[in-house]
Amino acid sequence: MNLFALELNDAGMLGLPEDGPLQKFGPGYALYEDGRFHYGLTALNRSRLKPRWICNQFWQNIETQPLGRPFPKGVTPADLIHGQFTHLSPRLEDKALILLLPDGLTQPELALLFGILQAGNLKPVGMTTVAMAAASHSADHLKPGRVHHLELNLHRPVKTTIMVSSTHASQLRLEKQQASVLQAPGLKHLLDAWVQAISRRFVHETRFDPLHAAETEQRLFSGLPQWLQTLREQDRVEIALDSGNRSYRIELQQAHLAEAAREIYEAILNRANITDQNGVALLSQRLAQLPGFLDLAHKKGLHFTVLPQDAAPAGALEQAAALNDPQQLTRVLAVTTQRQIPKKKPVLQAPRPAPTHVLYKGLAHALNQWPFYFSNQLTAETTGLCIPGLKGSCLIRQEQGRILLDPQKTACSHNGSTVQSPVFLSAGDRLSFGLEPEEIQMIAVV
Repeated sequence: MNLFALELNDAGMLGLPEDGPLQKFGPGYALYEDGRFHYGLTALNRSRLKPRWICNQFWQNIETQPLGRPFPKGVTPADLIHGQFTHLSPRLEDKALILLLPDGLTQPELALLFGILQAGNLKPVGMTTVAMAAASHSADHLKPGRVHHLELNLHRPVKTTIMVSSTHASQLRLEKQQASVLQAPGLKHLLDAWVQAISRRFVHETRFDPLHAAETEQRLFSGLPQWLQTLREQDRVEIALDSGNRSYRIELQQAHLAEAAREIYEAILNRANITDQNGVALLSQRLAQLPGFLDLAHKKGLHFTVLPQDAAPAGALEQAAALNDPQQLTRVLAVTTQRQIPKKKPVLQAPRPAPTHVLYKGLAHALNQWPFYFSNQLTAETTGLCIPGLKGSCLIRQEQGRILLDPQKTACSHNGSTVQSPVFLSAGDRLSFGLEPEEIQMIAVV
């Protein structure tokens, strides 16, 4: 059976085969053009050119009420969901599909979604929800008690509460208690805020306003994901936009985007109402990667376990036997994990100072260029440390003045515990990789 887990999130759908890398399927956008609908990235990358013909709320409101003008008569959100599934189906042929449903759907929405699936080409062999699958994959971070999972969708964040109990020494049982769609802005509002902030910087520094023409507004909007990716590895990036015969350039910093998004971050954290006293908090990679989000949470005294990007689909594949029910497709609200129950809650953010150097075999290597790589082979263009026998590579990067270890796909140990997702580093932390017996120590030179 060729299992494939598909995570349904209108901010960006993800797929994971049991024997391959993570795949991206695009967001919940639909564009009506040339007499037909286009979906995903194709629609997103023309959304500022054809704003009147864009629909991006059909996953937020799963219903059969017609959309109305300017769309064709009788077209409903359910039709667009069916259309997006049809758009995805060629990439999912011959797959035994496990669907990860968005948390926070109502019973009528679930019933309608099941009907859409039955009418289409996708025939799932199992279903669960994003939060349940992500939590089961990350059970080594959990202990009996309450767990909160915080995710960001296109229009709203979602908080899911899960109760964890131990069945015996090496097992945990996860049972979903409640999922709440928070009354706070989602990813679309963040993207809009950042486009506005970048435009203001262009006006201030060059007297050129990218929002005066749809073409430059679209280039600004389409370029934003790559600039965000660059800013995860360094604290600034140069942006260039051409208009007519002229080229305009500005420097964009992490701090600029963090400040523009601060009110939205505040709303998300306040509405989530998560504290260290009311349970373990799991944070999706989509939220953790937002410039300045973790920094603001840290200032509020909040500590999150940051999940890897593939946490939910990987968890679904790991629980495939429990989710696979050919007689009846249902949401699985409880799963059992075989992972060892940890003795204590992991702490990702320590009060010790940030490291300035990496100490390895008696030599201190300065952390002054980003990213800083650990690899078995470095090129002339990369800065880092060569670790003999290391399979793959991982890196240290800077985020809002703090130091973050990103293990990527490398077997990495942090203070004696295996890490699978980004973790903040402090002076005194110890790292080890694979078969390399000698530890690496993070130190601060004062």
